[in-house]
Amino acid sequence: MKRKLKIDESGNCFCDTGISVQDWKQIICDDEIMTDERRKVLTWFYNEQNHKSTCKALAEKHSSDYRSINAIVMQFAKKIASVLQIQVVDENGKDTFWSIVMNGKYVDNGNFEWTLKDELVRAMEEMEMTPETQNECKINFLTDIAALLFKNKNLILHGAPGTGKTYLAKQIALKMIFPNDNFDVIDLDGNGRMQSEQITQFNSHYKMVQFHPSYDYADFVEGLRPIGNDENGNMRFERKDGAFKEFCKDALEAKQEIEDPEVSEEKIRDFLTYVIANGEPIIATNQKKYYFKQWDENEYEFSESPKIFNSNKRFSAEDCITFSANIVEEAIRESAKKWSKSDSAPFIFHIDEINRGEVSRIFGELFFCIEPSYRGEKGLIQTQYQNLVEEGDAFKNGFFIPKNVYIIGTMNDIDRSVDTLDFAFRRRFLFKEITAENSAQNMRIMGRAFQKMKALNDAMSNPEIGGLNSLFHIGASYFIDYNSDDANFSELWECKLKGLLREYLRGEDDAEEKMEKLRATFEQENSAEEKSQENL
Repeated sequence: MKRKLKIDESGNCFCDTGISVQDWKQIICDDEIMTDERRKVLTWFYNEQNHKSTCKALAEKHSSDYRSINAIVMQFAKKIASVLQIQVVDENGKDTFWSIVMNGKYVDNGNFEWTLKDELVRAMEEMEMTPETQNECKINFLTDIAALLFKNKNLILHGAPGTGKTYLAKQIALKMIFPNDNFDVIDLDGNGRMQSEQITQFNSHYKMVQFHPSYDYADFVEGLRPIGNDENGNMRFERKDGAFKEFCKDALEAKQEIEDPEVSEEKIRDFLTYVIANGEPIIATNQKKYYFKQWDENEYEFSESPKIFNSNKRFSAEDCITFSANIVEEAIRESAKKWSKSDSAPFIFHIDEINRGEVSRIFGELFFCIEPSYRGEKGLIQTQYQNLVEEGDAFKNGFFIPKNVYIIGTMNDIDRSVDTLDFAFRRRFLFKEITAENSAQNMRIMGRAFQKMKALNDAMSNPEIGGLNSLFHIGASYFIDYNSDDANFSELWECKLKGLLREYLRGEDDAEEKMEKLRATFEQENSAEEKSQENL
């Protein structure tokens, strides 16, 4: 989409790029666009009077280089231009990327003064992206939901269709399993951001099942399954764990491994590094000792006896820090036990379409032990086939849900089966609505795609047009393949939206009239945008 830079009589250079406040919020939340360096420079401009300054003035104030500030703004603008497919040119047809982010004019001594665009300023203010809160400026929607799940153990994401609830549930699982990393679901495809060991760890700590009308207790908890015929030709049956009980066994086994950990060289090295960094003394004894040497700020080496580690580095017993080996190993075990007791190493069980199953029949007596306050052995119950549980089984004496197991469900609000969820079940879960705008933020829907989505949803909620409430809004996943300003929105309407809206309005006397109004709104918004481009 090409736009022209305009210059008024006072020499002010500007361009209406069409980037809304909501778009800027999306950009600020996008780690691929908004780096810490770019965020820092934007806050410098924001802190100036009227949010304007020359690069030289900012450089002097912050002991920086004006060329570096200029380059950071230009790189930021080019990235936005690439993502949103925007091009701004001057009267000679030359690209002026800076005008995507700033307005500007020449001032004294030939310096060029930049001013943050009003929409960007409003987005920064609404997201509290100010110098005082620079490190906390990003709305962490994902972390907030993960915190809800961590606190309550059970959470259901609900909302309109297409709001990305299933995808979001997997993102939440990633955030809980790897809290210090910013992995996304696409990283599980092996694009290089996650190591193969991390992908394996995620797949062992996360499981998804989908409820449906035929799903039952045997699928979820345990049941009798045919295993073939006996010598007389009679069908033989055997008790088998269901998906959830099997998952709980994996979580329990992982927790037991934590409580009795193997003491490897890597764990010893990490522990000794921590001891040195925090100045915690360990008394050496006459037993086996580890010799430990800090070569520089980030490098340590240790051995059971002083030796030459390579041709360039050697040390003697005199310049080593010595630790009692048995004390080190015991300290590592105790540290692991504390980690275990703090409910780390979470296992996330995801139930998609949770409302489509008959939950009272599927969960059975598990309604008691899924209660957050009854996690662990104090929530022990006897299952329907408890007398058939084999010796040596982790749940031989009864079933319970380990404290490191978290349940997250997803469901659409407009499904008629939502009404079948009884109060006993609802009381045990927190419910978090995912709105269409939440989904746009999470899926990074911007520009015309976001404007069209919002315009259509507003029309649907208008009593004079659609007459539908927010439960029927169109989620961002419908727009994810059309997330560019030159996308084929006519195809989106004909192939995806028209049929859905017609189903929403089925049975209403004025359904066709409402459909025509919604279509006109969608196309009118499109025409208005194209018309504004022709006038540039």
